[in-house]
Amino acid sequence: MTRMSYDNTLPTQISSAVRGPDALRQDIADEIADHLACRVETEPGDDATAAQTEAVRAFGDPTEIARELRTVHQGDLIMFQRLMVAALVVIVIGMALSTYFSWSATRAMSTQMVEVTRETNRQFGELTKQLASLTGPRPAAQPARLRIHCYTTPPETPAADFQVLVESLNLSSAKGGPVRGGSFSSSYRTDSSGWIDTGPLPMGVYHLSGTAVTTGPSPQAISTDWTRVVRLEQNGLTKEMRLLVGSTLEREIRLAVPPEVTWDPKAMTVGISFQHRSGPRIYKTSSETWSTGPHPISLAGPTKLTGLLLGRASALLRLPKAGQDSDEARLSSSYPITLQEVQIPEDNEPIVLRFRELGEYRLTGIVYDGSKDRPVADVRIDVVRESKTRSGIRGRGRNAEGPRESLRTDAGGRFGTLQYAQGAYVELHWKTADGKPAILSIPAPATGSRAHYDIDVSKLSTVRLTLPTGEEFRDRGFHAVHLQKTWWEAILPLFPVLSNCRPRDALPLLDWPARRGIDVLMFPGLYKFEVGFTGTYANNRSTTARDEKHIELGPKGGQIAELPFTISDLVRRPARKPIRRSRPLKITRAKLCSEVAGLGRYKELDPLMQLPAGKRNHALLYCEVSGFAAAPTKDKQYRAQFHQKIELLDSKARTVYENQDERIEQSRGPWQQELLLVQALEPPADLPPGEYTLRVTVVDKLVGATCVQVVGTLRLTPPRSATAPASQSAPTR
Repeated sequence: MTRMSYDNTLPTQISSAVRGPDALRQDIADEIADHLACRVETEPGDDATAAQTEAVRAFGDPTEIARELRTVHQGDLIMFQRLMVAALVVIVIGMALSTYFSWSATRAMSTQMVEVTRETNRQFGELTKQLASLTGPRPAAQPARLRIHCYTTPPETPAADFQVLVESLNLSSAKGGPVRGGSFSSSYRTDSSGWIDTGPLPMGVYHLSGTAVTTGPSPQAISTDWTRVVRLEQNGLTKEMRLLVGSTLEREIRLAVPPEVTWDPKAMTVGISFQHRSGPRIYKTSSETWSTGPHPISLAGPTKLTGLLLGRASALLRLPKAGQDSDEARLSSSYPITLQEVQIPEDNEPIVLRFRELGEYRLTGIVYDGSKDRPVADVRIDVVRESKTRSGIRGRGRNAEGPRESLRTDAGGRFGTLQYAQGAYVELHWKTADGKPAILSIPAPATGSRAHYDIDVSKLSTVRLTLPTGEEFRDRGFHAVHLQKTWWEAILPLFPVLSNCRPRDALPLLDWPARRGIDVLMFPGLYKFEVGFTGTYANNRSTTARDEKHIELGPKGGQIAELPFTISDLVRRPARKPIRRSRPLKITRAKLCSEVAGLGRYKELDPLMQLPAGKRNHALLYCEVSGFAAAPTKDKQYRAQFHQKIELLDSKARTVYENQDERIEQSRGPWQQELLLVQALEPPADLPPGEYTLRVTVVDKLVGATCVQVVGTLRLTPPRSATAPASQSAPTR
């Protein structure tokens, strides 16, 4: 149905009654008109005017409708306005409360500050009154002092006439600051009751030391190493101290030596000292001698020691040092070895000193005669550790010798040391083939290694070394002669006695003046002996000379080899012309060759150095030599003279072939640094097959220098069988 139109001013009247924006009133008028139109359309009948009138009547009071429409359209705004008013009221109330509380706190704080100010003013007033009342002079501070009571034990007895030295370490002033340049030192003696009163002392730190007192029929005062440190920190303070300055306690001391350490009780003396927590270190042994140093302790039985203190103590062991004159010097100069702590008992039980764990690198060994089934017992062995001199060079002089351990082999021929073997050398006391006492010297083992010595005395031979006497030197015009060194060096030992030893180690033999004959025990091998000296003539002109000689001892022991060093060997006439020698004699290259064309031109034999046995072989030994001496000749050239020897040694180090050659080499041009020596090698045809050591020895005859070198191993192969198997023919196609 079509909506009917009608002329009615009701929407306009109602919208005009609503307060608000024009757009709001227009929206209300449109909405009312729409409602009236809908009502007219729903009325039955054809009279439009009546329908409109009925619609207006049914719509209601326009004023009431306008009020309701205004409330509906502006309800949210009204609600928001009311909420804002409520919030403003709450904020105003909170600010009022905060202002009140702040005012209350400020008022309370002001009240407290007023009370504190009043109390401070009151105390300041009282202090002012007290300061005003102190009108008299201030009394001087009383200095500090020390009272010391010295006594001996047991029993506790005052130590009369005992001297104490008081020395200042640093002093303090009355205000507590240090005193620059201030020092104090004074000695005091105890009275009959053992007391000392030092009198006034400035504040500071003091060091006390004294002289120990011995008791008995003849009291003694002996210097001791005990010290005390005391601090005086307050004026007017009297500090009392008690000092134990001597002891008469006597106990037996026994040293429990492990069975692995085979010390010789007859030749070995060790020193023992104790470290107590308090008290002096002064002791007396059965020799009735008081001292603070280590005291000798017998290894054969107990030793009585006086001066011990009850309680726990640390025991220190010192080995004798070689090269010292007195027992005290021998024991005091060695490094101490700490033993297990002991308890000094109150009863008379002996004190047993025990060792800690033995070192890992001890020196051990066995001495036997031909076989280990035949050990040699009761043989003295000295083991001396070498120390370094000031220049850092290891030597065997008196000042370079360290602690010594004197051993003796047990029933099984075994021996062992306490300390590790680094830097030690061994001297075995034995005898020569003709029954004379002699010493076998063995070099030191390598650093940080175990050393075990297997010494077969049946392999020992004797080198009888003779030196010129002092009269022979005086006959040559010398005013004084000083031996620089006399030593030997193992060039090629055939039966090494040591494991892990330093090779080519030089050992001195003696100091000047020399005896006419010196016996040196050696194992089989090749050795070099060298003697050097410094001589001074009557006109104070000095000269230095040396000579070296080689000697070889065979594998069979019991030999006596004479090695004389004559006055002519050591004191040679000066050469008419200079001898040039750039460096020590050395074999720079040695090869077994089939052909030699010149220096550096050769055809080497089989690299395996194999030759057939059973026939006459011919080879050439190519040998380059450097560091030789050469004398100028009249034609402005140089002359060098050598002695060369080729040897073949079997498995038992026996010489089975030898070829010696003495020659003169001349250089045609300028000075040469190297020369070529060629020598024939023709081993006999009857040498059995096997391996042989090829060794060459070159001697520089102008200066006596010698060089020995092993070329290698020569293998003589067995001959092939005369009946060779027939070769099979190749198959045909």
